[in-house]
Amino acid sequence: MQLINTERCEMLDSWVVHAKSPIKGLALSKNGKHLLVNSTDRKIRLYDIESQGDRPRQQAKHFEDRVNSNQWKCCGLSGDSDYVCAGSSTTVAHNISIWERTSGHLQKILEGPKEGILDLQWHPTRPIIASVSTLGVVYIWGKSYTENWSAFAPDFTELEENEEYIEREDEFDIVEWEKKQKPLAEHDEIVDLVGIDRAAHESDSDEELFFLPTVPDRDEDADSGPSGKVDHPGAVLSHNVELFAEKEKSEESNKRQKLQSD
Repeated sequence: MQLINTERCEMLDSWVVHAKSPIKGLALSKNGKHLLVNSTDRKIRLYDIESQGDRPRQQAKHFEDRVNSNQWKCCGLSGDSDYVCAGSSTTVAHNISIWERTSGHLQKILEGPKEGILDLQWHPTRPIIASVSTLGVVYIWGKSYTENWSAFAPDFTELEENEEYIEREDEFDIVEWEKKQKPLAEHDEIVDLVGIDRAAHESDSDEELFFLPTVPDRDEDADSGPSGKVDHPGAVLSHNVELFAEKEKSEESNKRQKLQSD
């Protein structure tokens, strides 16, 4: 086995695959790092063709049919070089074996019609394999996807066969829209957001409503504002006390007048 650089036309490496088994076919990975060698001893050998210096080149893995010990007609690698595929050389079976490249475990065997296989090729980017039979028919192998509508709609029921549906008595009856509407009394009470209602603890007389005037914050830089000097909050408080005192006096005088008139 010889590895040659086509640009410089020089041999990069040379090694012996098997002394008594001729080579039937070669397959190079898309990234150019892995090489498959199909020989007559019923084994497909995998080599890493990256530079190894002065060390002799050794095979990384080998793949074979341990059950039937069949010869391999062709071989190839996936687009990402993660899987190795090979077609059986029997003339009565169109079988393709797929292994995982790193572990060497057999992942799946694709069984086709009773026709021999001539060659196969893996799609560069997708998990699709195209194979050619001895009758000149091209077969496309891909992953089968099962639709599961119940995963999208929880109330969806899958039927294995046609079933007769029995409708409800009023399922398809025409009902007027007004009859479907509930009367106003059954609905929630309408909340008035515009009107103002007097609170329960408030009285109808406006004379009992009092409020304390707000005092603006005193300006630290100036003692007077646009309307003159601002009074101290204590002055406002004394003014309110006087207002309450006058009101109490007027109430007492009204009571006295009422008693005298009686």
